[in-house]
Amino acid sequence: MRLSYDHEATLIKLVGGERDKYGNEITTENKTVVFCYMRSATRQERSIAGHTGYEARVVIGMHPYEYQDEEFVEFDGKRYTVISDYIVDQETIELTLGEKLGD
Repeated sequence: MRLSYDHEATLIKLVGGERDKYGNEITTENKTVVFCYMRSATRQERSIAGHTGYEARVVIGMHPYEYQDEEFVEFDGKRYTVISDYIVDQETIELTLGEKLGD
């Protein structure tokens, strides 16, 4: 089954290194918008995420060259944590997105 890339997601990478005049690290967000497909998280994906303290909400797929180990994704108006990534084939990587349990 071929899924269509008709959704948009914003990949977010936290970048630090610069410091303010007091020596505090300044963290900025690098954002990249990509086209992706979306599917519901499976029971197994939800169970695995639960063992790590997260609740898997959604899985998105995109081209592997677009993903650079970003930590967060804005999708469908919400901000999620990347719980795991899985290379499906040479043309697709899937990111399991979720929220910390208790948040």
